[in-house]
Amino acid sequence: MADTTARLKYDIPFVPSSDEKALTMIRLASIKPHEKAVDLGAGEGKLVLAMAAKGADVTGIEIDEERAMIAIDKVAEAELQERVRIINGSFWQHDLSNYDLIVLYGVPSIMERLEKKIMNEAKPSVRIVSNHFTFPGWKPAKTVNNVHLYKPL
Repeated sequence: MADTTARLKYDIPFVPSSDEKALTMIRLASIKPHEKAVDLGAGEGKLVLAMAAKGADVTGIEIDEERAMIAIDKVAEAELQERVRIINGSFWQHDLSNYDLIVLYGVPSIMERLEKKIMNEAKPSVRIVSNHFTFPGWKPAKTVNNVHLYKPL
């Protein structure tokens, strides 16, 4: 029932990354300790927790309040509050200039606009890992299991 509500309220479906895809995303990200990472559309926190476990300082941004609260609870349960911050809000209003790594499982309708946002805000050394969907103007540096690593800037 909550999935339908989220879809209607935000016009986006909630489809969590499978464990296999999440693992591929983490591997492609090549996370280094204390890097700053952001998950755009963090859902219930699967990738946020995985990145923090690899040593990143992570921000998860989730528009759906119920899912954001689940993610906050999971972060507390894992005792990772010092490494992880969950924001209940839209990533469109969040500045991306402070991050070394951006991960997402977007939808086709946002990829062109998000590409422009990243180009305008992100630092030149940023790495981007996208589950399934590609950016229209960038060629992935590497693709594994339909997960794409970009180093566009």
